[in-house]
Amino acid sequence: MNKAEYIRFKTFDGRLKTLAKVDDQHLSNIVHYAENIGVSGFYLMYKREIESLIQQRLGGIKLPYRPPVQHIDEIQRLESQGMLQVVNGKVLIKKNGVIIGEVVGPKSKQT
Repeated sequence: MNKAEYIRFKTFDGRLKTLAKVDDQHLSNIVHYAENIGVSGFYLMYKREIESLIQQRLGGIKLPYRPPVQHIDEIQRLESQGMLQVVNGKVLIKKNGVIIGEVVGPKSKQT
């Protein structure tokens, strides 16, 4: 067992997860949040394990940032930094003029 299987945290909606069990998108979003909104204590504490999982699963390249629309605080922070742009009905996330992702609609099951 690797350390990621023991690292537990609460998701936005209150579910308890282990770092090893989150999907690739959630894992990528954790890094995007730290890079674009603010580094959390969780990220600082487990940065090495998070980066290791991204390396193992995704070859070190995180997926585009796709925060769910129901993460209101996260969306408001992106908006306050001027990172959101609506194009053809999509809410894109831009950093230094480059699209890094988009806000996504609600899902029936967020992992």
